[in-house]
Amino acid sequence: MASGDCRILGIQPAVRSSGDLKGTPGVMLKGPKGEILLTEGVIIADRHIHMTPEDAKWFGVSDRDRVSVAVDGPKGGLLGHVLIRVTHDSRLDFHVDTDDANAFQLKQGQWVTIRKEEAR
Repeated sequence: MASGDCRILGIQPAVRSSGDLKGTPGVMLKGPKGEILLTEGVIIADRHIHMTPEDAKWFGVSDRDRVSVAVDGPKGGLLGHVLIRVTHDSRLDFHVDTDDANAFQLKQGQWVTIRKEEAR
């Protein structure tokens, strides 16, 4: 979920990697065809980039590394602490939530620049 959506719903989720759901808040979803209770699983997905091992080698990064992503444009800037996720069945793709995308006016297919973060 996006932070803005969570504020409206009164949910306080943690920022987590996809699939890391243990101990997260739940939610009751109601719609015209019924309802479902999730006892846990509401997170704000961590910014991440999917890539193959070949992509990772080309960019000089490894699985679980953190990078920054520079965005050009009228609302451009730098998104930090972006997680690298390397798998054989991945495809090069940068994932952000709608709050981040809207803040930087990111568009589908827009080119961005990966920058290595300095060690903390």
